[in-house]
Amino acid sequence: MTAQTGIPFRRAIMALLAAFVCAALAVASPKGPSANEEFFIVSSVNPAQGTMVLKRPTEVTLTIRITPGTRCSREDGKSMQPSDLRAGDTVFIAFVGSDPGALVASTVREGVMTLPELQRRYLKRRQQSDTAGQH
Repeated sequence: MTAQTGIPFRRAIMALLAAFVCAALAVASPKGPSANEEFFIVSSVNPAQGTMVLKRPTEVTLTIRITPGTRCSREDGKSMQPSDLRAGDTVFIAFVGSDPGALVASTVREGVMTLPELQRRYLKRRQQSDTAGQH
């Protein structure tokens, strides 16, 4: 093998290895929550009435509507039905509407709340309000 043919071969092998590493990382790390998704714990699902009762980590409950247009997915990204969810499941939901009685889920995605995400979403606000009260 000459020096000229060895370099392109090495580059091709390196590119192939890099592609495998990127693919492995993409599969190993679940999709994180997007900015418009909120985290909930499923309390109940009633597909016949098109509703879900959800609980926030702050213990506040909320009822939202699910429609045939609501896209539901598992943590691995595969499609699922709202009826597949059970009480205690954790989900990230994006919804439309601003009136608590008229919220409609556009996406429901199974997922776990990581400690860094929990701190970012809930504890930072509490620490800020605790600090503001000390002045």
